Amino acid sequence: MASLGRNTFDSESRTPPFPSISRDPEHYHSNGDCILLVESVLFKIHRFHLVHNSIVFAHMFELPLGDTAQEGLSDESPIILSGDTAAAFRALLKYLYAPVLGTQVEAIPLTEMHHIIAVAKLAHKYEMNAWEQWALQFLARRVINQDKIRPQDVQLLHNLYDRLQEYTMRDRIMQSWCRFVETNDLPIGAAMEAADVCGDEESLARLYCIQLGRFGANADLLNPTSFLTSDTPVVHFQRMLAGYCSLSLAWDRFREDPIPYPRPEPWCSPKQHAAQCVPLYQSRWREATQDAERKWPKVTEMEERLSWMDIYLGYHRDAGSESSGGGLEGKCFTNFVMSNKMVERAKKRFYLPAHFFPRGNRGV
Repeated sequence: MASLGRNTFDSESRTPPFPSISRDPEHYHSNGDCILLVESVLFKIHRFHLVHNSIVFAHMFELPLGDTAQEGLSDESPIILSGDTAAAFRALLKYLYAPVLGTQVEAIPLTEMHHIIAVAKLAHKYEMNAWEQWALQFLARRVINQDKIRPQDVQLLHNLYDRLQEYTMRDRIMQSWCRFVETNDLPIGAAMEAADVCGDEESLARLYCIQLGRFGANADLLNPTSFLTSDTPVVHFQRMLAGYCSLSLAWDRFREDPIPYPRPEPWCSPKQHAAQCVPLYQSRWREATQDAERKWPKVTEMEERLSWMDIYLGYHRDAGSESSGGGLEGKCFTNFVMSNKMVERAKKRFYLPAHFFPRGNRGV
């Protein structure tokens, strides 16, 4: 919120009295009628732009000023805007003063995104409704195509949409943020903290898997891995270890669980079933788990492993008779795959974040 408290500047000075206070090179207009101090920068602008566009500023200028010199008329007595940055306020003024053609959303380049984000934040704060909608319109057109989001803008966008309580857009931005972290375009710590503040467990789980993969890539048999880094707060490290342990134990248990074998089909005698069909079931199941592990070696890739097992068993169901040399055990295996829902149930129940944030038994 803007403040009307005055600074005690030398009243006879025509220039800012302290070296740390400077006039903005772009928006200190000689014919302006209002001087504002944002951080250590003085802006001299035309009050109309603020009063006309902002309910907050309109009410501010209606407040009684008392017997003291009127604030906002000199460098020595500026109106102080607290909590804003000079860069953000300069971005807002850039578009308040821009000609109509300069505010057409289609004509504004992507390189202006950080300025538009600043406009959206200040417009929201000062109830500049038309400008807030204008800024959000620009951002929505860019954000809907995630390929157009730049790494340097993603944190600002996430903070903006969280502040505006636009959670669908915020979560979409977090997906891009995770992608940038995975490609090493952005550090992981800030993304973890942002997701943690928002309670975004799905994104945290994805980020934890990324970091665990990096730990694995740097592991050395003869040199113990140093897991703690300045970019990874301890709480996240603890969750990663717990999640990795949970996933490893869960996969081992799933792989070793007894398979529910079906009863022999009418054409298959109990003796043949025990001698040929059951060993085939066991062999195919082992092959499916081993092939899934080879294709997806990281235990954090549990969903991919389960999906691959489903594909593998389905393939051998279709090729069952051929792979068994045309014997009846091949047909028996086909029915085993069709009736055995073990992998399908695991896929439906599996929820990755539950392994990092356990709240009871939720599946694999």
